[in-house]
This record gives sequence, structure tokens and C-alpha cells, in this order.
Amino acid sequence: MLIRAFYQEWEPIAWKEEFLNNDKFRSPVEKWWDQARKIDILKNLIVDVKDNFWSGGKIIFKNPTGELWTMDLERAMDMSWQELIEYYQRFTGIIIKSYPGHFLIRDE
Repeated sequence: MLIRAFYQEWEPIAWKEEFLNNDKFRSPVEKWWDQARKIDILKNLIVDVKDNFWSGGKIIFKNPTGELWTMDLERAMDMSWQELIEYYQRFTGIIIKSYPGHFLIRDE
């Protein structure tokens, strides 16, 4: 392909930063993280999402006491948002109550 490009005197296009915003170039992890940020409760539970090609990704959660814990990203990506929140509650013992317009996070 490179030889054909030289032969046909291919002219490259100028790089534009907006190319990076094209969804086709974003990883599934970035897309998942963007969707999770749109859910109010998850914005308060998830601290970061780490994607590692070799060892898989991790989601870093924080509970109200400040403790951090991780979950395998692949496992979380297979769950619905509701299942993820329920898993968080079971794992941490934290109760999350949802009300119209707000939510309450507290220890059991």
C-alpha cells in the first residue's frame, strides 16, 4: 500500500486535532467511561478507569469512607448500570437510595 501511495503521488492531509474526537478511534473503554459519567450516581462512585492492553482494565471505586477498591473492567462492561450499582452495594455494604433529582449514599 505504501508503494502504491508513492507511485500515485499521494498527498497526505493536514492533521487536525478533531480527528482524535472521532468515535471510530476511541477504545471501548473510553466509550464505556463516557457513558458511566452520564449517570449521576456513578460519577460519585467511580474515581477512574484504567485500560491496560496486557493485563486488562480496572475500574477504581471509592466508598464514602474514602477507601478505594478495584474491579475488573471486562466484568463491569458485561453488567448493566443497575447490576454494577448493586454489586457495589454488596461489596462495600453501602446503601444507595435513589430519589427524584438526587440520591443518598450511607453505610448499612
